[in-house]
Amino acid sequence: MTRSIRLLGGMALLFSFTLVGCDDGTIPPLPEDSGVTPTLDSGQTDAGPPEAMCDNSVRDGDETGIDCGGSCPACDDGSPCIAAEDCQSLVCSRGRCLVPSCMDEVRNGDETGADCGGDCPLCPGGETCTSNDECLSGRCRGGECAASTCEDGRQNGEETDIDCGGSLCPPCGGGLSCTSREDCVSLICADGTCTMPACNDRVQNQDETSVDCGGSICPGCRDGLACDIDADCENDRCLDGGCISCMDRVTNGDETGVDCGGVVCEACADGQGCLVDGDCEGMACESGLCVSCSDRTTNQDETDVDCGGTVCDACRNGLVCSVDSDCISNDCTGGICIGLADTCADAFVLGQGRNVVNWTAFTNDYFTMRLPSCSSGFSAMVDGPDLVMTFDASVDGVVEYDIEKPASERMALVVSSAACGMSVSELHCTEEFAATTISGTFPVTMGTTYTLYFVDLESGAPTLPNPLVVNIREVDGRCRDGVTNNDETDVDCGGTICPDCFAGQMCAVPDDCVSNICMSGVCNAPGCGDGVLNGRETDLDCGGGACMGCAIGQSCMVGGDCDTGVCAGGVCQAPTCTDGVANGLETDIDCGGSSACPRCPDGRRCPNGPSDCVSPLCTLGRCGDVRGHLTFIGHDYFSSDINAKRVLANAVLQAPETGIIDVLVYDEFADISASGEVANCESAIRANIGTRMVRFTRLSDSSMLSTMLTPAIDVLLLPEQERGSATFPTIAAAWETDVGNFLRAGGVVITTNFFDRGWELVNRPTLATVTGTSSVSGNATLAPGASTHPIAMGVAASYPTMSGSTSYTGLAVGGGIMLTTIYTGSTGNPVVADILF
Repeated sequence: MTRSIRLLGGMALLFSFTLVGCDDGTIPPLPEDSGVTPTLDSGQTDAGPPEAMCDNSVRDGDETGIDCGGSCPACDDGSPCIAAEDCQSLVCSRGRCLVPSCMDEVRNGDETGADCGGDCPLCPGGETCTSNDECLSGRCRGGECAASTCEDGRQNGEETDIDCGGSLCPPCGGGLSCTSREDCVSLICADGTCTMPACNDRVQNQDETSVDCGGSICPGCRDGLACDIDADCENDRCLDGGCISCMDRVTNGDETGVDCGGVVCEACADGQGCLVDGDCEGMACESGLCVSCSDRTTNQDETDVDCGGTVCDACRNGLVCSVDSDCISNDCTGGICIGLADTCADAFVLGQGRNVVNWTAFTNDYFTMRLPSCSSGFSAMVDGPDLVMTFDASVDGVVEYDIEKPASERMALVVSSAACGMSVSELHCTEEFAATTISGTFPVTMGTTYTLYFVDLESGAPTLPNPLVVNIREVDGRCRDGVTNNDETDVDCGGTICPDCFAGQMCAVPDDCVSNICMSGVCNAPGCGDGVLNGRETDLDCGGGACMGCAIGQSCMVGGDCDTGVCAGGVCQAPTCTDGVANGLETDIDCGGSSACPRCPDGRRCPNGPSDCVSPLCTLGRCGDVRGHLTFIGHDYFSSDINAKRVLANAVLQAPETGIIDVLVYDEFADISASGEVANCESAIRANIGTRMVRFTRLSDSSMLSTMLTPAIDVLLLPEQERGSATFPTIAAAWETDVGNFLRAGGVVITTNFFDRGWELVNRPTLATVTGTSSVSGNATLAPGASTHPIAMGVAASYPTMSGSTSYTGLAVGGGIMLTTIYTGSTGNPVVADILF
């Protein structure tokens, strides 16, 4: 082998020499002495070596190197020496101290025994040790390695191969025999043989710090995995034994929030965790969270989300308050900012986002004696009352809006820049009938207050939900030029000026997105499980209509935001027996079930049987001896007067349901246009059921009846069908069992007819039988048959028919128990009749 040494003591030459021929690692002897004896210069006297000083930077005394060897401290590797004791390595060969090795038969370097321990192989039995890890046997006893059979060159004991495997010996290397994973260095025993460790074997082996990563061989580990040093991590950051970064979407290291806070990452946005104010962008840490008046959370001394209290702006109407000053309206009543929207003085002040309008009256009518311009096509209608709202524009641009409304209810929105109650100059007008929202845009000028009139265009009591939800989005005019400019992150969205971007559009930070989720520069769609308060959610991943109801104690705006159905003071409430909602363990509204509530009266649901009921009877899921109704009405409702409308509404009110009445409407062959029989029937029902609420579901495929006629349905409505009469007998036969069970469970079935023979849909032996119909001439007066029947309540004793009325011939009870004729035509045949089941 070849060694290079530097000769000290003034000789600055580097010599390289080759050690040849010793397979055992020993150094060959020097050549024979040349016989030349060093002599002193003439005139000098040999007085013996001077005393060694050990610290004068001169080789003197018995030193073998400068200030080392002899009686001085041992010399460093490469220094001159005479004996082993002159060297720190305890190895002196050919006059030089050698570097410690694992083959010099001396205990040196970091060895714990001679040529073993430290960086050398494990020590055999009898060698010195300080821990079990230094011994081949794995046992250090009294500072000495215990002997082991793991070094006898034979496979014995529990070994699975020669001197390895089993519970006592070290694990075996690749290719050696094994019986379990613990027998192998790689921790992988396949078909009785240890595999070689690798960086893709899904096992933590070699010097990996986590499975298949870290250490000197494998790639760095991703964030969150274990590490010993920075080099173990793909991002070169190891803190407290874990790989971290400020972009791993995990709270780790000294972060206080997700990828923020602490001494390494940037400050946190509102809503993220914190320990001190410096962890927050807004320099405000409260109760472990970064807070502000725009963090979408009720904190600080706010009374509702980002409003109220002494720090933030006052709250809009409908939000939670403590004192009048918490409200824009300066009226805090019952813990809610009040603005009833029924007079100009109580006009609801709209703000950006979701507004919940609590209204008690619906009385203002700034369109008396006329209709909004956008409803000129319906001039025959009598306009109803309206709600009044205002909006203060903060930009030059437009306002985008959508307002919830019932389907098949004609409403209009009129916007004016004139003050509330002043002569209306229509800046914007839109009308909607069929849809469940009315939406659009209108231009605005910064600093201007706009008045919005939400007009009910139909006569009768308003049927809007209460509270009403109005969504407002103000858009700067600069955000409508179709170009990505200013500080926008995508076309007309993102940045500090424009609205947030939708899913799929570019973003720089979460605030650029509607979802508040920006990943790899792209907005993600809001979801009900994304861990972010976004979309129309009222609390994290709940509420707002699309997500599941929020739990007790979480934020809400309306009852539908809560899984209990009860929202009070902006917080979801625990179910009680007086909250007017079927929730908790109740089987119906505030009754039944295993709750502490009272048993249910007749007509209420009893899924557990009579134990849910006051009555000892539970008949097909309803308490008491509940009776169903099959009602025949000989009007087609293309046109009808108020009496015919009340007849239909009264028939619906026979349902035993005390909450929202669910009506399933069969429209497969009916006129479903905006002015057809289906829409007119629904409108007539809504307008004439007083304070009751109704919900319509359409059935457009007769084969789906058995699926859709569930216990949740209260009424099956069969409006006049314009065609398809040839199929009616077949449909009736298929329906007979389901409709019969529905009637016997207390359901209500209503058929309205003129020329379509729609009565054949229920013309079955177990339902009812009809032999035919005959037309009733227009304006003919119907005679009363049973003026005290509930269907006749509020209806004139006799009323004139309109075109499209018929009487039923040969109507019989079929599977019912009693037939009542309520109104008859001139022939005495019933025009309105009810069969009790």
